[in-house]
Amino acid sequence: QLLGFNVIVFPFFPNGKPFHIQGFLKRFKKTVERNHHQLNQLAATSIPLIGIDPAITLTYRDEYLQTLGIKESDYHIHLMQDWISDQLENIQKKNPDLPKNSDNIEKVYLFGHCTEKTAVFNALSNWEKIFNQFNIPIEVVQVGCCGMGGTYGHEKEKVSESRKIYEMSWGRKIAELQVKPENIMTTGYSCRCQVKRFGKFRPAHPVEVLFRRLRDGSG
Repeated sequence: QLLGFNVIVFPFFPNGKPFHIQGFLKRFKKTVERNHHQLNQLAATSIPLIGIDPAITLTYRDEYLQTLGIKESDYHIHLMQDWISDQLENIQKKNPDLPKNSDNIEKVYLFGHCTEKTAVFNALSNWEKIFNQFNIPIEVVQVGCCGMGGTYGHEKEKVSESRKIYEMSWGRKIAELQVKPENIMTTGYSCRCQVKRFGKFRPAHPVEVLFRRLRDGSG
Protein backbone atom coordinates (compact mmCIF):
# COMPACT_ATOMS: atom_id res chain seq x y z
CA GLN A 1 0.00 0.00 0.00
CA LEU A 2 2.88 2.35 0.82
CA LEU A 3 4.15 1.83 -2.73
CA GLY A 4 0.76 2.65 -4.24
CA PHE A 5 -0.78 -0.78 -4.74
CA ASN A 6 -4.12 -2.14 -3.62
CA VAL A 7 -3.29 -5.22 -1.55
CA ILE A 8 -5.81 -8.04 -1.17
CA VAL A 9 -5.01 -10.71 1.43
CA PHE A 10 -6.69 -13.97 0.52
CA PRO A 11 -8.00 -16.06 3.46
CA PHE A 12 -5.53 -18.66 4.65
CA PHE A 13 -5.75 -22.19 3.28
CA PRO A 14 -3.31 -25.07 4.00
CA ASN A 15 -0.70 -25.54 1.30
CA GLY A 16 -0.02 -29.17 2.22
CA LYS A 17 3.78 -29.02 2.13
CA PRO A 18 4.17 -30.65 5.59
CA PHE A 19 2.25 -33.67 4.26
CA HIS A 20 4.72 -33.95 1.40
CA ILE A 21 7.76 -33.58 3.65
CA GLN A 22 6.52 -36.29 6.01
CA GLY A 23 5.55 -38.65 3.19
CA PHE A 24 1.77 -38.42 3.52
CA LEU A 25 1.44 -38.27 -0.26
CA LYS A 26 -2.24 -39.27 -0.48
CA ARG A 27 -3.22 -36.47 1.88
CA PHE A 28 -0.93 -34.11 0.00
CA LYS A 29 -2.59 -35.04 -3.31
CA LYS A 30 -6.05 -34.29 -1.93
CA THR A 31 -4.86 -30.90 -0.72
CA VAL A 32 -3.22 -30.16 -4.06
CA GLU A 33 -6.34 -31.04 -6.04
CA ARG A 34 -8.51 -28.82 -3.87
CA ASN A 35 -6.09 -25.91 -3.97
CA HIS A 36 -5.43 -26.30 -7.68
CA HIS A 37 -9.09 -25.65 -8.42
CA GLN A 38 -9.14 -22.65 -6.08
CA LEU A 39 -5.95 -21.16 -7.52
CA ASN A 40 -7.25 -21.52 -11.06
CA GLN A 41 -10.28 -19.47 -10.03
CA LEU A 42 -8.03 -16.80 -8.52
CA ALA A 43 -5.86 -16.70 -11.65
CA ALA A 44 -8.97 -16.03 -13.74
CA THR A 45 -9.27 -12.62 -12.03
CA SER A 46 -5.93 -11.57 -13.59
CA ILE A 47 -4.85 -10.20 -10.20
CA PRO A 48 -1.14 -10.99 -9.61
CA LEU A 49 -0.72 -13.76 -7.04
CA ILE A 50 2.19 -13.25 -4.66
CA GLY A 51 3.57 -15.59 -2.01
CA ILE A 52 5.43 -14.55 1.12
CA ASP A 53 7.26 -17.69 2.26
CA PRO A 54 9.61 -19.04 -0.44
CA ALA A 55 9.34 -22.73 0.45
CA ILE A 56 5.54 -22.61 0.31
CA THR A 57 5.45 -20.46 -2.82
CA LEU A 58 7.83 -22.71 -4.75
CA THR A 59 5.71 -25.76 -3.89
CA TYR A 60 3.13 -24.52 -6.39
CA ARG A 61 5.75 -24.60 -9.15
CA ASP A 62 7.31 -27.94 -8.30
CA GLU A 63 5.54 -30.48 -6.07
CA TYR A 64 2.07 -29.37 -7.19
CA LEU A 65 2.84 -29.88 -10.88
CA GLN A 66 4.53 -33.22 -10.21
CA THR A 67 1.58 -34.44 -8.17
CA LEU A 68 -0.93 -33.35 -10.81
CA GLY A 69 1.18 -34.79 -13.62
CA ILE A 70 1.26 -31.54 -15.59
CA LYS A 71 4.04 -29.31 -16.92
CA GLU A 72 2.41 -25.98 -16.13
CA SER A 73 -0.70 -24.51 -14.53
CA ASP A 74 -2.93 -21.55 -15.30
CA TYR A 75 -1.71 -19.77 -12.18
CA HIS A 76 1.73 -18.46 -11.31
CA ILE A 77 2.54 -17.54 -7.73
CA HIS A 78 5.25 -14.89 -7.74
CA LEU A 79 7.97 -14.71 -5.14
CA MET A 80 7.51 -11.33 -3.52
CA GLN A 81 10.89 -9.95 -4.60
CA ASP A 82 10.41 -11.08 -8.20
CA TRP A 83 7.14 -9.18 -8.50
CA ILE A 84 8.36 -6.05 -6.73
CA SER A 85 11.58 -5.89 -8.77
CA ASP A 86 9.54 -6.06 -11.98
CA GLN A 87 7.43 -3.16 -10.70
CA LEU A 88 10.26 -0.80 -9.70
CA GLU A 89 9.86 1.52 -12.68
CA ASN A 90 6.11 1.65 -12.11
CA ILE A 91 6.67 2.29 -8.40
CA GLN A 92 8.95 5.21 -9.19
CA LYS A 93 6.33 6.76 -11.47
CA LYS A 94 3.58 6.29 -8.90
CA ASN A 95 5.68 7.63 -6.05
CA PRO A 96 7.97 10.42 -7.32
CA ASP A 97 8.13 11.90 -3.83
CA LEU A 98 8.81 8.65 -2.01
CA PRO A 99 11.90 9.40 0.10
CA LYS A 100 15.09 7.49 -0.39
CA ASN A 101 17.36 6.79 2.52
CA SER A 102 20.47 8.87 3.08
CA ASP A 103 23.94 7.59 2.28
CA ASN A 104 24.84 7.05 5.95
CA ILE A 105 22.04 4.55 6.57
CA GLU A 106 22.93 1.31 8.35
CA LYS A 107 23.53 -1.73 6.17
CA VAL A 108 21.13 -4.67 6.29
CA TYR A 109 22.17 -8.30 5.93
CA LEU A 110 20.16 -10.90 4.06
CA PHE A 111 20.39 -14.60 4.90
CA GLY A 112 18.87 -16.71 2.14
CA HIS A 113 16.50 -19.64 2.47
CA CYS A 114 18.03 -22.89 1.14
CA THR A 115 15.20 -23.87 -1.20
CA GLU A 116 14.82 -20.36 -2.52
CA LYS A 117 18.43 -19.71 -3.41
CA THR A 118 18.97 -23.12 -5.02
CA ALA A 119 15.70 -23.18 -6.99
CA VAL A 120 15.63 -19.56 -8.20
CA PHE A 121 19.00 -18.19 -9.31
CA ASN A 122 18.09 -14.49 -8.96
CA ALA A 123 16.00 -14.75 -5.78
CA LEU A 124 18.50 -12.95 -3.58
CA SER A 125 19.84 -10.59 -6.25
CA ASN A 126 16.30 -9.28 -6.77
CA TRP A 127 16.18 -8.27 -3.11
CA GLU A 128 19.49 -6.46 -3.69
CA LYS A 129 17.96 -4.70 -6.68
CA ILE A 130 14.97 -3.54 -4.62
CA PHE A 131 16.98 -2.28 -1.66
CA ASN A 132 19.48 -0.55 -3.96
CA GLN A 133 16.57 1.25 -5.65
CA PHE A 134 15.82 2.95 -2.32
CA ASN A 135 19.46 3.54 -1.43
CA ILE A 136 19.46 1.03 1.41
CA PRO A 137 22.83 -0.76 1.62
CA ILE A 138 22.40 -4.52 1.63
CA GLU A 139 24.73 -7.49 1.82
CA VAL A 140 23.78 -11.07 0.98
CA VAL A 141 25.44 -13.30 3.56
CA GLN A 142 26.82 -16.59 2.27
CA VAL A 143 25.55 -19.34 4.56
CA GLY A 144 24.43 -22.93 4.31
CA CYS A 145 21.35 -24.50 5.86
CA CYS A 146 20.01 -22.99 9.08
CA GLY A 147 19.37 -26.51 10.38
CA MET A 148 15.59 -26.35 10.50
CA GLY A 149 15.12 -28.17 7.19
CA GLY A 150 11.34 -27.91 6.97
CA THR A 151 9.93 -29.99 9.83
CA TYR A 152 13.27 -31.71 10.55
CA GLY A 153 14.35 -29.32 13.27
CA HIS A 154 10.95 -29.50 14.97
CA GLU A 155 11.29 -33.25 15.67
CA LYS A 156 12.34 -33.92 19.25
CA GLU A 157 15.04 -36.45 18.39
CA LYS A 158 16.58 -34.09 15.81
CA VAL A 159 16.89 -30.95 17.95
CA SER A 160 20.54 -31.54 18.93
CA GLU A 161 21.61 -32.17 15.33
CA SER A 162 19.57 -29.18 14.20
CA ARG A 163 21.40 -26.95 16.69
CA LYS A 164 24.80 -28.19 15.48
CA ILE A 165 23.94 -27.38 11.87
CA TYR A 166 22.75 -23.91 12.91
CA GLU A 167 25.88 -23.18 14.94
CA MET A 168 28.19 -24.33 12.13
CA SER A 169 26.82 -21.79 9.67
CA TRP A 170 24.15 -19.27 10.68
CA GLY A 171 25.11 -19.00 14.34
CA ARG A 172 28.79 -18.50 13.54
CA LYS A 173 28.11 -15.95 10.81
CA ILE A 174 25.69 -13.91 12.95
CA ALA A 175 28.27 -13.79 15.76
CA GLU A 176 30.97 -12.65 13.32
CA LEU A 177 28.85 -9.83 11.89
CA GLN A 178 28.27 -8.19 15.28
CA VAL A 179 25.37 -6.07 13.99
CA LYS A 180 22.05 -5.11 15.48
CA PRO A 181 19.48 -7.94 15.28
CA GLU A 182 17.02 -5.61 13.51
CA ASN A 183 19.47 -5.35 10.59
CA ILE A 184 19.46 -9.10 9.94
CA MET A 185 16.83 -10.39 7.52
CA THR A 186 15.71 -13.72 6.15
CA THR A 187 12.85 -14.69 3.87
CA GLY A 188 12.08 -18.15 5.24
CA TYR A 189 9.61 -18.68 8.07
CA SER A 190 11.52 -21.78 9.19
CA CYS A 191 14.76 -19.77 9.18
CA ARG A 192 13.23 -17.10 11.40
CA CYS A 193 11.97 -19.80 13.78
CA GLN A 194 15.44 -21.34 13.97
CA VAL A 195 17.21 -18.06 14.73
CA LYS A 196 14.59 -17.18 17.32
CA ARG A 197 15.11 -20.57 18.98
CA PHE A 198 18.91 -20.64 19.06
CA GLY A 199 19.92 -17.04 18.39
CA LYS A 200 17.33 -15.57 20.80
CA PHE A 201 15.98 -12.97 18.36
CA ARG A 202 13.60 -12.99 15.42
CA PRO A 203 15.07 -11.75 12.12
CA ALA A 204 12.76 -9.60 10.03
CA HIS A 205 11.43 -10.51 6.62
CA PRO A 206 13.03 -8.17 4.02
CA VAL A 207 9.69 -6.55 3.26
CA GLU A 208 9.29 -5.63 6.95
CA VAL A 209 12.62 -3.83 6.87
CA LEU A 210 11.82 -2.17 3.56
CA PHE A 211 8.50 -0.92 4.91
CA ARG A 212 10.06 0.41 8.10
CA ARG A 213 12.85 2.23 6.28
CA LEU A 214 10.55 3.78 3.66
CA ARG A 215 7.90 4.72 6.21
CA ASP A 216 10.36 6.38 8.57
CA GLY A 217 12.80 7.65 5.96
CA SER A 218 15.57 6.55 8.29
CA GLY A 219 17.10 3.53 10.01
